[in-house]
Amino acid sequence: MEPTVKTFDPQWMSAMRMQTEMELRMFRQNEFMYHKMREAALNNQPMQVMAEPSREPAPALFHKKQ
Repeated sequence: MEPTVKTFDPQWMSAMRMQTEMELRMFRQNEFMYHKMREAALNNQPMQVMAEPSREPAPALFHKKQ
């Protein structure tokens, strides 16, 4: 039995290169978002990111006991 040699389709190779380049650009722009998106994609789930903190002070949720 002869070993099988897999040949790659040039279109597939081009698509993989484009995907890799896109991921590298995303990683360089925002590493945190890249990891969140990648994790969501690998787990086949929608990406969930908390909203960025606002500059306004947080409302008082608890009242001090007097």
